[in-house]
Amino acid sequence: MEEIGDSAFFGCSGFSGPLTIPSGVQRIGDKAFYECTGLSGPLVFGDAVKTIGKDAFLGCSGLSGPLTIPESVEEIGHGAFWGCSGFSGPLTIPSRLKTIEANPFWECSGLCGPLLIPEGVEEIGASAFFGCEKLSGRLTLPDSVTDIGESAFFSCGFSGPLVLGRSLVSIGERAFTSCSFTGPLTIPEGVRRIGDYAFDHCRGLTGPLTIPEDAVVEDTAFADCAGVWVPWSLGNTHFCEINGVVYTADKTVLVSRPSGVAGLFADLEIPDSVKKIGEYAFCGCRGLSGPVKLPDAVEEIGERAFFGCTGLSGSLTFGSSLKKIGGGAFSFCSGISGPISFPAGLKEIGRVLLSGASVFPGRWRFLSGRRLGAVHFPGVRSSPWSISGGGASGSIFSEGGF
Repeated sequence: MEEIGDSAFFGCSGFSGPLTIPSGVQRIGDKAFYECTGLSGPLVFGDAVKTIGKDAFLGCSGLSGPLTIPESVEEIGHGAFWGCSGFSGPLTIPSRLKTIEANPFWECSGLCGPLLIPEGVEEIGASAFFGCEKLSGRLTLPDSVTDIGESAFFSCGFSGPLVLGRSLVSIGERAFTSCSFTGPLTIPEGVRRIGDYAFDHCRGLTGPLTIPEDAVVEDTAFADCAGVWVPWSLGNTHFCEINGVVYTADKTVLVSRPSGVAGLFADLEIPDSVKKIGEYAFCGCRGLSGPVKLPDAVEEIGERAFFGCTGLSGSLTFGSSLKKIGGGAFSFCSGISGPISFPAGLKEIGRVLLSGASVFPGRWRFLSGRRLGAVHFPGVRSSPWSISGGGASGSIFSEGGF
């Protein structure tokens, strides 16, 4: 037998025990063992397998032990091992692969130990290792890799440095979100784009981060990276740095400030040209202190912009142009005290939570913090909803209704 056909054992949940692929089989078809949930124990491949089809073992959560894919394999299809959470050892990837497709190891949450991507792999697809949270050690991507897809390593464990190959061109959105890499990070000179939230919540990264001169870096690419600071003076034309704060080159968006740096908010001297405080811009800046006064030109405060800024205290003053406050913008800013006034042009407040408070209708919640006192929207019609919990209380007024 040279082939196990498409959907050959689709949904055969009555199978039990380990699975051994015979030595003569060269192709395992699409969905060949899809949702064979009764299989348990190791998966052993014969040494002739060249192709593992799309969704071939999707949902076979009872398979366990290490996952060793033989050197003969040249293609692993989309979603091949999706949700095989029972694997509990290292993952061995064959050196003949050129592309790791989308989702092949999605939520294989039991795979553990270091991950070796072989030289010759050129592309790592979207969500390829999404949720493989027990992978550990350093991750070194070979020089052959040119593209890392969206969410490719989202919430993978890792516990050492990240080393990117010299041929890398693109890093997708959320590619390394919530990975536990440690130490410094160097972005190779050939990288042209770093997507939104690419390194969001990679709090173990530390030290200087050098961005190539021609790279386009989305505003939130390094959101909530507590220990990273960026020497933008090395020629990147898309951003600039003023008093340790990173702005877009035209100074209309405040992108980020390293969360480990302390000081008074008033000392930042935000330019009057700034129209947006970016997502996660000051997230986790516990050393940032004093009252907050935003320039009149600011029209938008991004999602979680000041999340967890526990050192802020005193008043919070918005500029007259403010139109939108993103979700969680001031969550866990427990030192802010009121009263707070919102400008007449404010149109939208995201899901912004008051600790311990009730939830307001739809997407409306309120600011975290204590001792807020009365909170006022500059209209005349009062809302029946009030702030409560977390030591805060007061009425809410809305210009246009909820």
